[in-house]
Amino acid sequence: MRRDRGLPVLREKELLAAGVAVRPLRRITVVLGRAGGGKWHVPAKAAGWRSHCRYAQRLTGSPLALLDVCEQVCRHCVPVVRVEPGEGALWRAAADVVAADVRVRRLEEQEAGPRSWEGYARVLWEVARHRDAEVRRGLESWTADPSVGAGARQMLKAWTGVLERSETVLAGWPGGSACGARGDVGQRGV
Repeated sequence: MRRDRGLPVLREKELLAAGVAVRPLRRITVVLGRAGGGKWHVPAKAAGWRSHCRYAQRLTGSPLALLDVCEQVCRHCVPVVRVEPGEGALWRAAADVVAADVRVRRLEEQEAGPRSWEGYARVLWEVARHRDAEVRRGLESWTADPSVGAGARQMLKAWTGVLERSETVLAGWPGGSACGARGDVGQRGV
């Protein structure tokens, strides 16, 4: 699934690498069906050509773990995949943690080399702090919920971990004078 049209795609391997607890995400189920071995479809509630997907007509569905099938949902059905609001918040926060983790890993693996103002600006742009308030706001309202509360608390912990790593990487990039004067950007390394 694509972020611009529905829930983002999550992969278990990436979730585990980012320190995200997979169990709460595995509990998120959606009703999907398919004819044969093709893509999964959201069964159409109304018959006719106005359905969201022509393959979804006359399908019956069964509940499946979204984590297992999210990459195999038909592109026409992606926008109509629905989950409970708390589950959606958990899913989107997991995607934010994974995206921030990927950026931090990339920055952590860079060689020290010369540091420039442009490099510092790029690193500053990529650190997780810019999404912190939005991610926390999306999760905090669900921490007391009986169905997704434990998952929301675990997700906040994973987010805090990646945020701390992000800030550590940023602290390793000296801002200001150590990057050189504006006139000699990239000419003098740290």
